[in-house]
Amino acid sequence: MTEKVENLLIKYQVAPHLLKFELTESAFVENQDALVTLVGELATLGVKVMLDDFGTGYSSLSYLVNYHFSELKVDKSFVFDLTDNRAHQVIVQIAIDMAHNLGLTITIEGVETQEVHQLLNTMKADRTQGYLYAKALSYDNYLDFLNSQYRLKMLNSPF
Repeated sequence: MTEKVENLLIKYQVAPHLLKFELTESAFVENQDALVTLVGELATLGVKVMLDDFGTGYSSLSYLVNYHFSELKVDKSFVFDLTDNRAHQVIVQIAIDMAHNLGLTITIEGVETQEVHQLLNTMKADRTQGYLYAKALSYDNYLDFLNSQYRLKMLNSPF
């Protein structure tokens, strides 16, 4: 697969750091041997690899040290009640601090309110995702979205 990715990057003249693959924790655990090799090869190409659904029960902290992930994505299950749940606040803050200390970027999923957005900004999350910004869009709807007034709101966001 790495050779195919490399050929496509060359064919379409895309800088490798602009391409990002997301692997869920469960997929990584189920196919660990094959994916360890793949993640290392993609990292060597300069392609970013994200460990998705971080904290949902399968991950080992050793993954963060021993494998070439460039980013973590914290599962939305920690976010839906973030403003009211002190335990979730502590867990998310620790995940953010740990990622930063390991030189990783961190994305927090499931942001649906401005209050959660502001709290994650205070916590120094690198990126956030969720319905507050937009729901999943088809390609055509995405192009319309980029040209809408909502785009201006997104550009003014700290994320």
